[in-house]
Amino acid sequence: MPPAGFERKGADGLAELERGIIRERVNAGIAAAKQRGVHRGRARTLQGRNAEVVKLQDQGLGVRAIARQLNMPVSSVHSLVKSAASKVLARLAGNYVVSHPSGR
Repeated sequence: MPPAGFERKGADGLAELERGIIRERVNAGIAAAKQRGVHRGRARTLQGRNAEVVKLQDQGLGVRAIARQLNMPVSSVHSLVKSAASKVLARLAGNYVVSHPSGR
């Protein structure tokens, strides 16, 4: 009968081997999905409400009032307001690019 330490190391090695096989299969599946153009991750839910939030903001409502009216979390409304503002600023800036002093 082998010592208990030897059995433990053997089981650990087997578990590590199995984990490596699982990791390879998962990575292969992800690569295949990328080739098929399948989207990974959670679906974006906020972008569908963007127009409503901007419209209410243009009417003069604040973030909390918009959140209450649309039954959304305040943080979600704030994210949409912030992204809309950054898009407007980017549009106003046009193609203006600030270069790095070293010329990079």
